[in-house]
Amino acid sequence: MIRLATSQDAVALENLATAAYSKYLDTLHTPPDALLLDYEKVAEEGNTYVIEVEQSICGMVTCIEETDFVILRSLAVLPGFQGKGIGRQLADFVEAEALSRGFEQVRLWTREQMHDNIHFYTQLGYEITHRKNSEDGSRVFFKKTVSPNIPSNSQSSEMVKT
Repeated sequence: MIRLATSQDAVALENLATAAYSKYLDTLHTPPDALLLDYEKVAEEGNTYVIEVEQSICGMVTCIEETDFVILRSLAVLPGFQGKGIGRQLADFVEAEALSRGFEQVRLWTREQMHDNIHFYTQLGYEITHRKNSEDGSRVFFKKTVSPNIPSNSQSSEMVKT
């Protein structure tokens, strides 16, 4: 089940981010942004959603409204649950949220060194729009047009393979 994160989820969110993003520490110049966040504040902002399996949080995603699109931020899945469709369900959820809020585009970015992320989003139909270098490395930017007429990537945000 996907639900809005609450302040009671802050520790679980931080642990999830640490487990999901720590594998990149040896390849990046600076830690991923997700490892530097105050997760109590993240939960309180009301933009982060979690997915639970057997009453345990195993994935999260943040979606933020901009003027003309929704940003998909900090999608993370616990390593033991990766490859089971949870990330795809969270991405589908953000796309459905964008549509329900009146937006037809989802955008995101990831670090160039996070090759598995680039592969994941490309498989979901996101197209690379550009790359940009910054102090903390190169970022890859994506966008996807979503429409009620375009089928989502998975059958249901309620289904999770375990």
